[in-house]
Amino acid sequence: MNCKKIRDLITTDYIDLQLSVALQRQIREHLKGCGQCRKFEQALRQAAVEPFKMAQEIKPPDFVWERIREGIEAEEAETEGLFLGLWDYLRGFLNRRRPVFALSTALAAFITVAVVINISLGSRKAVNSYFQEQGEFLSGLAVDTGSNPATNQADLGTSIEEYFL
Repeated sequence: MNCKKIRDLITTDYIDLQLSVALQRQIREHLKGCGQCRKFEQALRQAAVEPFKMAQEIKPPDFVWERIREGIEAEEAETEGLFLGLWDYLRGFLNRRRPVFALSTALAAFITVAVVINISLGSRKAVNSYFQEQGEFLSGLAVDTGSNPATNQADLGTSIEEYFL
């Protein structure tokens, strides 16, 4: 592995001991032979790991946890109320306006089918037009413009054709 990859691994997972044993072994072997990466690893440990070794756990007061719990419960209640209200509205809308809803759904389905059929017919017309053009082109090539009766080959009047034919 190159030094850039080693430094990326040291920065992300090596310091946190989140690498597989095989990768940890590869990094240790690289650090034995590469002084720059070894200095990088030591500087990272001093800046990111050492300050937190002596840190004490700070527990917030109970009222902070109570406010957090109340906030979560209030948010859940708002979300549930919103979805229940939306469900009630949709149910009432669909029950009262069923004919209008059915008509609009049928109209949307009809328009969709019409558009699909139109696209399908349009592409068929394009394909048919292409085949017709190609047929006209090929039939134009088959026109006899001075063929040699002995060989029954067309004489197009160039020396290269005489050479190959």
